[in-house]
Amino acid sequence: MVGACRIALGNAAFSVDARTGGELSAKVADDPAVSLFGPFGELPVSAATTALAVLPVAMYFVTSSDSASLVIDLLTAATPTCRRSSGSTGPSSKTTQAPSRHGRRTAPSCGAVPRSSHPRRRTVPIPPGLPWIPAHRP
Repeated sequence: MVGACRIALGNAAFSVDARTGGELSAKVADDPAVSLFGPFGELPVSAATTALAVLPVAMYFVTSSDSASLVIDLLTAATPTCRRSSGSTGPSSKTTQAPSRHGRRTAPSCGAVPRSSHPRRRTVPIPPGLPWIPAHRP
């Protein structure tokens, strides 16, 4: 849909520029922001074409925002990296709760790699009561 809009609106801009003797090209050279909405003033249904041009721009910003939110969620998740990359987000039998020296709960570690053999693995303390860790009730 975006490609079809780009082709249709681009051809309309070329035809408007040819009819006006390059006037549109001069406006765009002075102010590049005119390049999207400048030709619509010359078209018969300018309100409809303006709405049609705003739709792909809005779709671009919405999908970019969704992608950025997903990346931020993955980076700030309390799930170990080895489980995040496999797509598993729920509890599994391989996940263990690592003990802490100070008695606080820590981020779960992956059971596939022994804790001592992984050079970059470290224990990160997580304060109790955060939403992703259920409260321990005896």
